Amino acid sequence: KPSGSRTGGGGGGSRRRQPKGAPGPNLELTAKRIEDLTRELFAVHDLNGNNLLEEQELVSLNEKIAVLHHGQEANTQEVRAKYKALFRAKLDPHGQPVAYAAFRSYAMEVLDGLDPDPEAQELILEQFVAEARSACQALPKSLPPSLLGDPEEQLGVSIEDLIELEAEADEFMPLPGSIDMHSVGPGIATIGRDGL
Repeated sequence: KPSGSRTGGGGGGSRRRQPKGAPGPNLELTAKRIEDLTRELFAVHDLNGNNLLEEQELVSLNEKIAVLHHGQEANTQEVRAKYKALFRAKLDPHGQPVAYAAFRSYAMEVLDGLDPDPEAQELILEQFVAEARSACQALPKSLPPSLLGDPEEQLGVSIEDLIELEAEADEFMPLPGSIDMHSVGPGIATIGRDGL
């Protein structure tokens, strides 16, 4: 998988503070940047490069993010269950792979819930991309087939065990590949101290 962005967006530092008196933000450019970053986030999640997001890819990436945040004390079983429930509640109820459109729809729902301001959404997406890229760098270059096998078998969690988590999935859950963010006021979002 190439290390660069397919969209040329890149997750780092393309925003510049505008001088006083300068015209406001270009909403068309911001909308394009949000789309590019959302595509890049999807591409980072697509660990096997098949242009689909698979349940196990989402689980694996977020498990790595938890370990990056919390070290070996990270409760990876909880992370696995949480992201399996999220995938089934928000992307596909049967755990089947989803295309970009489904991922994008959920990403926009999460962004709108965090902050309706397009410039803030762009910054949030930049952070999500950076976080997911960091986790990907921690993943092995080639994933063993067992990592992308039957998620239920891999996780040791049955669908029945997830009923309670799935009910909670209607509440806000972080964007796949993201750190936990909590809205603290209009236009402001902070990173949660507990990471995922």
